[in-house]
This record gives sequence, C-alpha cells and structure tokens, in this order.
Amino acid sequence: MNAPVSMLRNTAWATLGKYVEYFLGMVMSILIARALGPEDYGVYAFAIWISHLALLAVNGGLPTALIKFLAELRGRGDSGSEGLLFRRVNRFHRFALGGLLALGGGVIALFGDAILPNRAPGELLWLVLLATAFKASYMFRQGLAKGREDFRSIALTILVVAPINTAAVAAATAAEAGLATFLTIFTGAGVAYLGLLQIFLRRLPAPDAGAVGRVEALRPRLHRHIVLATANSLLAFLVFKQSELLFLRLFSDSTAIGYFNIAFTLSTAAATLVPGILGSILLPAMARAVAQDEATAARTFRQSTRYLWLLGLPLAVGGAMYADNLVALLYGPDFRAAAVPLAFLLVATTIHMLSTAGSSYQISSDRQHILLRMNLVLVVVTLVLDWFLIRHFGLAGAVAAFTVTNIAAAVFILNLSRRQLRTSLPVGPALRAVGAVFPAALVAWPLHWLLPSAPELFIGGSLFVLVYVLASLPLGCWSAGDLATARRQLERRGVRRILPMGGALIDRVGARPAVAE
Repeated sequence: MNAPVSMLRNTAWATLGKYVEYFLGMVMSILIARALGPEDYGVYAFAIWISHLALLAVNGGLPTALIKFLAELRGRGDSGSEGLLFRRVNRFHRFALGGLLALGGGVIALFGDAILPNRAPGELLWLVLLATAFKASYMFRQGLAKGREDFRSIALTILVVAPINTAAVAAATAAEAGLATFLTIFTGAGVAYLGLLQIFLRRLPAPDAGAVGRVEALRPRLHRHIVLATANSLLAFLVFKQSELLFLRLFSDSTAIGYFNIAFTLSTAAATLVPGILGSILLPAMARAVAQDEATAARTFRQSTRYLWLLGLPLAVGGAMYADNLVALLYGPDFRAAAVPLAFLLVATTIHMLSTAGSSYQISSDRQHILLRMNLVLVVVTLVLDWFLIRHFGLAGAVAAFTVTNIAAAVFILNLSRRQLRTSLPVGPALRAVGAVFPAALVAWPLHWLLPSAPELFIGGSLFVLVYVLASLPLGCWSAGDLATARRQLERRGVRRILPMGGALIDRVGARPAVAE
C-alpha cells in the first residue's frame, strides 16, 4: 500500500483508539475520585501506580522488541518470519509473567498490610496482582499489533471495552462503592481487553523454509534490545511516571498523592491526545525510515518535532491558563489544590512529548544504550530531588522534581538526535508559533474577569485555539504540504457543510508556508 496513505490510515485508527481510551479514562478517573474523596482516591492511585510498575517489570522491552523487529521484517517484505519471531519473544513474556505471579504473591503474603497508604487492607493487592498479569499480556499483544501496523485491532478493542468499563465505574459510583469494587472493575477490564484483542488480531503467516535462519540471525540484536529496553523502561518509569508517589507515600499523606495523581492524569491525557497522538505511530514509522537511509530518518525527525511543537505549545500555555477552571469543573472544589500542580505538569509533560521523535530514532537505530545511560543519570537525579524536595516541601516538591527531570530529558534527547542525524531542529517554525500564542492569550485572558469559571473554560479555550490557528497561518508555521492537505480536507463535501468558508479562510488570512519543511 502507498506509504502516505498507510500512515494516514494508521494515524486515523490510532487517533480514534487513543481519544476514546484517554477520554473515557479521564471520565472514570473523575467518577472514582468524586466517589472516594481525596484520601481514598490517593490509596487507589497508589495501587494503580504499583500495578504499572509491576507491568513494566514483566513486559520491559518486549512490546517494543515486537514493534521494532516486526517493522523491520515488514520493511524487507519478510512476512514468513513474523510468526517465528513472535513465538521467540513470547517465551520471554511467559517466563516474566510467571515470575511476577510468584514474587508478587510472596510479597503480598508477607508485607501486604504495610504497602498501601491510609491503612488500606493488604488483601486489595491481590486484585492489583491479577489486574497486572492480564494488562501485561494485553500490552504485550499490542506490541504485536503495532509491529504489524495493525492499529485497527487495537482501536476496535478499545471501542468495545472502554465504554463497558466506564459504565461499570458509573454504576459503582451510583452505588457508592468502595476501593475493593473499583479495583475489581480494574481487574475485569484487563481480562476483557486481553480477550477481545486476541479475537481481533489477524493470524500470523506460517513460517517459510528459511524463517528459522533469518530469525536466528536477529537473535543477538533481539536479546540486546530486550535487555536494554527493559532497563530503560524501568528507569524511565521512575523518572517520568510518578516516582513522586512513592515519596509522597513516605513523607506526606494520601491526599497529596490524590492531588498529584489528578495533575499527572490530566496532563498526560492532554499531552497524549493533542501532540502525543503523533508519537503513538512514530516508532514503526521511524524504524521504517531508518531502514531506508539517514536522510529519510532526518526528515522524519525534523517534521515530527515540528508537528509536536505546533500542537503542544497551545496545549501547554492554554492548559496553564485554565488549570483551575478545569479541575474545579471535573473534580469539584474538594480537589482544587490540584490546579497549580496541573499547570506545571502540563508544561513539563508537553515539553517531554517533544522528544518522542528523538527517542524513537534512538530505539530504531539500536542506540538503546544511550537511553540507558541517560536514564541511569536521570533516575539518580530524580530520586535525590524527590527525597529532598518532597521531604521538605511535600506536594510542591513533587511538582518541582517532576518538572525539572522531564524538561532536562527532553532537551538532552532532542539535541543528541539532532547531532547524530546531522540535521537541525525546526527553530524557525517554533519561534513563529510562540508569536502566534501571544495574541491568542491576550484575546482570551480578559474573559477571566467577565465570565464564570465553566463558561470561561469553554468560550475562552475555544477562542484561544481559534486565534492561535489563525495567527499561525500568516506567520509561516506550517509547510506548503500542510496547507495543501488542509485545503483538500476543508473542500471535502462533509467538511464543507460544517465549515463552508474554510478553504477560503486559509487564503484570506494570508497563509504562507514555512521556508523549510
């Protein structure tokens, strides 16, 4: 299939799946938080964090190994080796899963009552262990689907299971259920996701006569990738995925855990749904580009970074402006203390999302050892910052530690990848995008004194985005290809009915392409 068409199709499926998953995930987070209150929601958030840490210990680099090496095989037209490669990686997964169940069961039996905050019963951790096992198998098979660029199966699974899961959470909220019920629903969702994805996944082709030799030739690189990517995943989790919760558990209370988790959940969802949707398809796209030549990889890196910045900048600025409105509307006045952490985490998470193109290049070009070294340094810095700042400043210290490490990592990865590819970052379009944000903020900000909180969020936020888009067109933030694609989409019959003057508007505001794409 034509590569641009294939990438557009994959982007559409990935976008649909991600939007539904994260939107309904936020809805469930809101319902659970409102049902449990700040203290018990902090316990729930810490239990889910433990599950995510254990999931990474099981899966490690296995899903990315499937993505990377299956994409390579597909790039060479070697479909006959796909099934054999999957079976080889699956053996590692089954061994790790057995280790999790044995080790996790022993830890819960011996120390269960001392793990959760707020004196929550240790028996709840058995549900966390089961949920982790099912979710790990589901995420592993997502790697198989992504490696084969089968984003359709993932999206269909989410479209079926996520609404049912949300309905179950809503019913439990209406029944005023407690922690055990919500963790049971979390476990049941893992079972449903795994079972349905298995049904939707296409059958792997049967190995041909030479498949054993070709897969055997990949073994040194495959094993090296799994070891390095597993170490990287665990270290990156401690740096980027709320290691702060562990220290808030030690030095603060479950209420602070709940506030930080709300800020993390909203900022991660926003960054994933806006600039990060491109990141979800970057690894297989970058692996394919690297397999072609360095010029193609450099062009993919440069264009992807430009898109991520253009999409992420208004999110960071607008999100910081309306953080208080958003928290009050979604979670209620009891959680308003999460607003300031949300503003900072939105900026940090968006900037970190910019480095997705760089990290995808490092993985695709077998440079995981560089990421490992960076993460080793960052995890030491993160843990030291967490220990000192959270011990002395509590929730504010957790926000500061998270912000510093995320921004530092993004700057390092972007600069390193730029040098390795002998290319440049899209500085010109980035600076012009900053120029487009200023009038958007100036127009929307006065509504703070004119409108109540909820209307200000919807009207002001919409006005902010509209002015940003219109200001970015004459400033040359978008390439000629971007503008041509936008015009074609706006001239389609269904879109034209909604925005009858869309194409003419692009020309009327003086749209001009960026000098370099």
